[in-house]
Amino acid sequence: MAKIFVSYSRKDIEFAKKLTAELQKNELDFWVDWEGIPPTVDWWKQIEKGIEEADVFLFLISPDSAKSKICGQEIDTAVKNGKRIIPIIVREIEWEDTPPQLGHLNYIFFSRDDDFDTAVKKLMTAIQTDYEWAATHRRLQVKALEWERKNKENSFLLRGKDLQEGEFQLATNSSKEPYPTDLQREHVFNSRKAADRQRRITTGISIAAAVALAALAAFGFYQANVAQIAQADAEEKAIISRAGELSALALSEKDKNFDLALLLGLEGFKILDNSRTRGTLLTLTDAHPGLDNYLSADGNSRSIAFSSDGNLMASAGVDIVLWDVSDLNSPSQLGLFSGNTCWGVTSVAFSPDGKLLAAGCNDSTVILVDVSDPTAPAQLSTLYGHTSWVISVAFSPDGKHVASGSDDGTIMLWDVSDSTTSSPLATLSEHNSQI
Repeated sequence: MAKIFVSYSRKDIEFAKKLTAELQKNELDFWVDWEGIPPTVDWWKQIEKGIEEADVFLFLISPDSAKSKICGQEIDTAVKNGKRIIPIIVREIEWEDTPPQLGHLNYIFFSRDDDFDTAVKKLMTAIQTDYEWAATHRRLQVKALEWERKNKENSFLLRGKDLQEGEFQLATNSSKEPYPTDLQREHVFNSRKAADRQRRITTGISIAAAVALAALAAFGFYQANVAQIAQADAEEKAIISRAGELSALALSEKDKNFDLALLLGLEGFKILDNSRTRGTLLTLTDAHPGLDNYLSADGNSRSIAFSSDGNLMASAGVDIVLWDVSDLNSPSQLGLFSGNTCWGVTSVAFSPDGKLLAAGCNDSTVILVDVSDPTAPAQLSTLYGHTSWVISVAFSPDGKHVASGSDDGTIMLWDVSDSTTSSPLATLSEHNSQI
């Protein structure tokens, strides 16, 4: 749909309304200021924006519009932006009084004895002539102006298909109205320079990388075993260091925040089973002897989670066991859940309200369990999508979504507010995320 900016004198407003009604009948989009732009708005910027985003600039010539300073500024802005200008005579005027910027153009006369409908048809034909180029010209000009106003930053240059299309259009329509502007040419020229420079850099990097890889390949076989040994040693040291760090943090929190201390101690033990991490757990167990009643409840606990109020705890392994830990000195078992579709639970997480439990399983599924009554947990649904162990699950703060991470290198996001959920909302792969 063509976008038309209508410039006129206030004394010609009745004619302008009659003419824009014809534009509307022909399903043409137009910009015209009927009442004046509100004083709170930078009125000239609004007018400039309307002209810049228009395909056609329609100027209503009369003795008053020819003398209008604002109308003259609007014509200058249209010329600066290379707009296709169509002047129409709405009231008779001496030729020498017409705006000099319009002297070379063909006018359409509505002021003479010509039939109004005939003049409208001529105007519609003029508007539609080369409309596709006018629309393309407008798009190129808007992008070029944005680049100029952003201090000609490279991020606002054309790339890829946009650049190819811009070059083609400027070359094909260089002699057509509206004529390409100097700014458009500069914008496209700098876009091509940046694209060529980036291509040369990329090519140079690729060649350098190929040479380096060839050299490394000759030397790499010899160094492979050395590197593997060094990497394994570094990884082992990192694991030992991390497990030791978590054990130290757990002991430092023992008397201040026992819940946090227990989680830190368990996390250190999961990373590395050695005398230090076991000793930390023994120390924590000695601090609260009742813990040994449930830390090994199913003989194979892989994950533990607390409810947000701290009164409920889930331990997961072959089964899921729910515990009342409102008094850590005397925890007690409330309920036991054995999933009929899950071979073994690897990770558990409570919803923020503590009524729902998400469990990741080693059969590549996620199960949702209703724990609103912890003495009788019940499975609600099973979520399928992963192709390997689900090693981590977590709820969103509003409890409506669950994220699951799998050994297959993917993260899946699920909508659990809908009990009929059967497929993930989104899947993140190892190419854009690290689990």
